[in-house]
Amino acid sequence: MAQGHGLENGQRFNIVSDEALEKLHQKFMSRISGKAQRIVPQDIPARDEMLALTQETLLVLERLGQKKSLDTLSEKIADGPKALKSYLRKLTAEMESDPWKKYRKEMNKAFARREEALLTEKTFKDKERIYLKLTDASIKNIHSDVRSFVAHKLEQKGYQIKDYVKGYATDAAGKQTFKIGKLLKDEPLLLESFMTDEARTSSAKYIVFSRNQKDLENMTARRSWFSCMSPDTFGHAVPPIVGSKTLIAYLISENDPEINNPLSRILLKPYDCRENVEGIREPEGVLTKIFKRAFMRKSYAEDPLEEDSIVFVAGYSYGLGTQVFKDAVQEFADTYLNRPNDKEYHRYDYIYADGAPPKVKAQKGIVRDSMWPNP
Repeated sequence: MAQGHGLENGQRFNIVSDEALEKLHQKFMSRISGKAQRIVPQDIPARDEMLALTQETLLVLERLGQKKSLDTLSEKIADGPKALKSYLRKLTAEMESDPWKKYRKEMNKAFARREEALLTEKTFKDKERIYLKLTDASIKNIHSDVRSFVAHKLEQKGYQIKDYVKGYATDAAGKQTFKIGKLLKDEPLLLESFMTDEARTSSAKYIVFSRNQKDLENMTARRSWFSCMSPDTFGHAVPPIVGSKTLIAYLISENDPEINNPLSRILLKPYDCRENVEGIREPEGVLTKIFKRAFMRKSYAEDPLEEDSIVFVAGYSYGLGTQVFKDAVQEFADTYLNRPNDKEYHRYDYIYADGAPPKVKAQKGIVRDSMWPNP
């Protein structure tokens, strides 16, 4: 049975059971199968083979995170099995290409050294992912960055949003009603963002907490958002994060249980209160650090890891900006991952800050950074 949990504003999320998660994956595969049935003509030769190839191709496209037009796929189907197989091989090679090839050895070595916090082990048990389902009340309170841009543009034109989900606005006096799509016809990029904004859909939304290596690596690779920790910019900052106790949370729709096209992500960065542990309160000066790491590391034992040694703080969100997501992520951490004491907690010096403060302290048993609520 799913566990319910209440947020401070009365909203709730539910922890998804293994049975419910399996049904979610079955629904995902059924959707792909149904799409293949619609695309492949009934009278095409060797239809069973073409259906299987089409379904596999659609699945690869999903896993590439690409919402491509179906025109190309339809053309390959019309050209027969040989053309479709060639197209599938091309897509599969693209899917299997490694965006972290430059850092692969370093990434794998870092993850192999990874040590989990005790409460992470207790909460995740033998799982790599935990799924939460936001309740209907939570979904109704999702406010995206796109909505803010739309509201600003409409205000400049002398209108205000009446119903964002249904797509209506009124004049400044609130007397006449207009379709937002028509009011944005001279802003094609904003109109496209408005039309595809997940905050306007009523589909169920899920949060996935993960300690999986690929989920951590993909926080910046092949995603719809830009981050300075992408492979082509500050990619060197990612292996230390993957090898640390850091967790990641993704916001997804019910149609994306594999996290192929996540809507948003937040890193849960670990903070440590122990005095004698690598990466915390290192001595000042490069030479001193080098000396300690080269000659002193084996001469002292780290303080033992206890349940209150580590706390997790939600960082910045990337993608769909919604306070509901951020609140639920931190609430989950407060409930299941954090048992703070009254000491100061320090961020490991090898974890890229990305705006996170160097230290945090619990207030009334709750840990927040100085920037909360985060942008």
